[in-house]
Amino acid sequence: MPDLSDIIDLTITIASSGITRAGFGTILIGGYHNRTAGDRVETYTKLSDMTDDGFATTDLEYIAANAVKAQDPAPRTFKVARLGAVADGPTMATSMVALTANAATEARTFSLAIGITGGAYQTASYAAAAGASSATIMAGILAAVTALNSYSGNILATTSAQTLSITGASAGKHFAIKSLKNMWTFNDNTTDPGIAADLATIIAEDSDWYALVLTYKGAAIQEAAAAYIQTLRKVYVTATQDGDVIASGSADVASVLKAASYTRTILLFNDDYMLQPDAALAGVWMPYDPGSETLKFKTLTGQSPTNLTASNLVQTRLKNCNVYVTYAGVGSVEEGKTAEGKFADLIRFVDWLFANIQEDLFALFVSTPKVPFTTAGITQVEGVIRAVLQRGVNVGGLLPDFTVTVPALADVSTANKEARNLSPVEFACTSAGAIHGVEITGTVSL
Repeated sequence: MPDLSDIIDLTITIASSGITRAGFGTILIGGYHNRTAGDRVETYTKLSDMTDDGFATTDLEYIAANAVKAQDPAPRTFKVARLGAVADGPTMATSMVALTANAATEARTFSLAIGITGGAYQTASYAAAAGASSATIMAGILAAVTALNSYSGNILATTSAQTLSITGASAGKHFAIKSLKNMWTFNDNTTDPGIAADLATIIAEDSDWYALVLTYKGAAIQEAAAAYIQTLRKVYVTATQDGDVIASGSADVASVLKAASYTRTILLFNDDYMLQPDAALAGVWMPYDPGSETLKFKTLTGQSPTNLTASNLVQTRLKNCNVYVTYAGVGSVEEGKTAEGKFADLIRFVDWLFANIQEDLFALFVSTPKVPFTTAGITQVEGVIRAVLQRGVNVGGLLPDFTVTVPALADVSTANKEARNLSPVEFACTSAGAIHGVEITGTVSL
């Protein structure tokens, strides 16, 4: 497929030690479902459009879309992708370690809610008496799970020591678990079904979107999707409630993504990812013009902040994993970084610069009979680049100290003139950044 890079060879680097302009605000929600047929990607403006297409309000794709549209401001449109037939989806696998020590001195109720795609959520609970043994607690929990109406044919549950393992009964049996709340340590062990190939198929049909959100959130899937998105000018926003992320160690998904230096994946820890907090994070981000925003301090409407200890917060910051917590009674996203450690808004703004310079130069070429290889023509090219950089200043993404350097006509080599290639053209600019903290020293005199 022809690419604008064949005509405008542009390189932008962030100095430190294929999307349209509209596409930079577009979210793609990807899931394995059979709610739509034909096109793999559907564009929606309202949630009711999804139910008209057969989505149930309990489908994770719908829940993700609801999280997107609940934000203020919210994206006007969003897209939902069918990654493959339901049978092509992975066999989900989760494990939960019950914190049975919590019941050593007082009675505790262990509960969790399980939702099967297309059905209502059902709660499994076991009221443990004070001093109940781990074996007694786990047996009670297993009995409660197997008694659920959704159990037969949909999920399988087993226990071992203090671990409750829940898996899909077969490939494509999609379920979600919520309401764990301080009584469990959760891990999503779902294997990668070939997410890179599925995303490649989606992009071949529709690549005009910027932020990817997936309803499956197993660590293996997240790592594969992050590796694939890293090759594109897009971002992957995802969430985890894996307990290993907020503890010391280097084998968890946040540590793996950081070690891989992924600049295009934004990971959010939230202990109730049933509510699709990653979709909310993308939804609160995408309506803003690139360069005008920062992810930090954003409030996620409809999402529950996570209560973390000071040591938990230290681990998330060390691992460049974002969290949604409460400051002074207000929900706030911290820190707004990619897995590699750069601020996510900077990555999006640089992508915006890339697309706008390419598109505007191409528009110059196709809107005139020709851009002559003269001083006037070189000035036209320079003017387009300056105009884009000035828009970056106007939106708040750049300082106004940018420079654009083009060669004098006499300095262009004969070879480049014969090839009709203007080189070298260079620009330099400075990110305006954002203030995320203030240090104040004050004196009160009597």
